[in-house]
Amino acid sequence: MSLVYRGYECNLTAPEGYDDRLAVEGLICMCDADMGETVLNWVESLHAGACTLDLRRTTYIDAFGVGLITMANGVAAERGIAFKVIVGWGQVKRKLQRLGLTEILEIEDADP
Repeated sequence: MSLVYRGYECNLTAPEGYDDRLAVEGLICMCDADMGETVLNWVESLHAGACTLDLRRTTYIDAFGVGLITMANGVAAERGIAFKVIVGWGQVKRKLQRLGLTEILEIEDADP
C-alpha cells in the first residue's frame, strides 16, 4: 500500500499497482476537509472504467463524508466510470443504510 494522503484523523492509501482503488482508514469528517479534495482529484484522474473506495477501515463518517462519497459517485458517473464502495461493519455501514445510500450507490458488503 502506498500512502496517498495523511490527515489529522485519516489516511488514504492505494494498493501498489491499483490506481483504481483507494482505501480510507480512520475518520471521514470535516476535520480532514483537505482529504475530500484528494478523493475528488483521484476520481477525476482515473482512466479506468471502474473505481473502488474501500471503507472497511473507516471508523466514523459525518455529513461531510456522506457528501464526499455522493460527490465522488457523481464525478465518476459524469466520466463514465463505475463507482463502488466497500463497507465493513459498524457506524459507516449503518449511516449509509439509514440515509438510503445503499440503494443508490454500488455497495459491496465486506461484513464477515
